[in-house]
Amino acid sequence: LFQQTLKLKPQNSQDWAIMEKERGNYEKADQLFAEAIQANPDNLPSWQARALMQFELGNIDLARNLFKTASQRVLPTTIPLDKANNYKSALYQPWSLLELSQGNSAKALELAEQAVQLRKRSHYGYLARGKAHHQLGNWEVAQQDWITARNFLGKQLQKSPNDNRLLNQIAEIHALLGDYEAAQAAIDQSLAVSSPDHLS
Repeated sequence: LFQQTLKLKPQNSQDWAIMEKERGNYEKADQLFAEAIQANPDNLPSWQARALMQFELGNIDLARNLFKTASQRVLPTTIPLDKANNYKSALYQPWSLLELSQGNSAKALELAEQAVQLRKRSHYGYLARGKAHHQLGNWEVAQQDWITARNFLGKQLQKSPNDNRLLNQIAEIHALLGDYEAAQAAIDQSLAVSSPDHLS
């Protein structure tokens, strides 16, 4: 039934691809991401998800090419500008981390800066930009970016205090800032809310 639905709505290949990725079926997931992109080339989240998977698998050149190709797409005006900017920012941030992992600090900083400018109230860009500054030796600037990221995350956690993803991200930022006690507290909270007792 699910596969029949996909024939009617090829964009749903993205959801199926994510399921296959979580199962470790990376070849099938990549095929489905490619189908989702072919069905709707303006669906930047599909480009991002495919590029991220390839990055995680160590296929750096392929991931970089996917990020670059997606970022160059001119989205139709039917997509609201703020939404389009969010999509583009979500490409630049992980692309920045990819370049950082390859030692391309200047390129990583350029990409992270674009992520911040496109979405100034999101922690992702500031976190990535801080990492680039840190690798370039700009500790004080990096620290300020991480503090900004922490502040945005804190506001999100006030609304969703048991969000594992947010808790793990703020733990990382606390650690980057050298506040290991706060980092451990966030990790402990994340473990507590994901425990069977809490979920039952």
